[in-house]
Amino acid sequence: MSKTGVKYLEKLKLKKYRESEAKFLIEGVNILEECLKSQVYRKYIETIILRDEFTDDHLLDRINIAAPKAEIIKLGSSAFSKLADAVSPQGIIAVVRVPDEQLIHHEMHFSENEPETSKAIIALDGINDPGNAGALIRACHWFGLEDIMMGEGSVELYNPKVIRSTQGSLFHVFVKEGAHLKSELKNYHDAGYNIMLFDLETNIEFSPETFTELSENFNKFVLVFGNESRGISKDILNNQDYFRYRLRGYSQCESLNVSVAAGIVMNAYRNVFSK
Repeated sequence: MSKTGVKYLEKLKLKKYRESEAKFLIEGVNILEECLKSQVYRKYIETIILRDEFTDDHLLDRINIAAPKAEIIKLGSSAFSKLADAVSPQGIIAVVRVPDEQLIHHEMHFSENEPETSKAIIALDGINDPGNAGALIRACHWFGLEDIMMGEGSVELYNPKVIRSTQGSLFHVFVKEGAHLKSELKNYHDAGYNIMLFDLETNIEFSPETFTELSENFNKFVLVFGNESRGISKDILNNQDYFRYRLRGYSQCESLNVSVAAGIVMNAYRNVFSK
């Protein structure tokens, strides 16, 4: 690869170029393995970049099977290091085009005509820490709640730290970026969803029994989690049609990490509504 080619790919480490080129980089064996398992993203792998000394014939065989059109390029250590973002690079990077959201939605089988006994959608309002966003996406994948909305002001989905924090879960869920949550939540409410806001300022405590009680009247939910410091936007919190809850604390600790809080809620949901 020429120096010009390396410089072009190096620009994909910056958000503005990822957006203008509609491409992003993924790095490391495990995350690439997850991308190769994805019914959608594996079709969008354009290039595999290997550091000269990289050797994993089994992985290369899987690449040839899952992404046969991907170009494979080798780079010296110096050129490769310009593209790497990890502290300890594993010697493999992939260039992936951003799939169309509607295609992901279709391939993930989120069809309005699909019969469901229960459904929960996760809405993230202004989550701007990449580690938190990635951990939330990973938790959603773990609990099988694979329909996610990231509201305006949230961190970019294809930020390298977000991708790394998801540990590849990103490639197995549907994430709608830049959602206007106020109107989206209204539409879901009008469609019969119970909108649940998790907020420290309310006195109503969430408990493991909450979903059991709600299940008498609802089987569709949007679970909303807010910004790490500001919480959920006031124009959403002030909607009297939505339910507000706080997680019960057992000490003087001021707050709980948003990804941990979301995991507690999702686990409670799954205890009542199994797949």
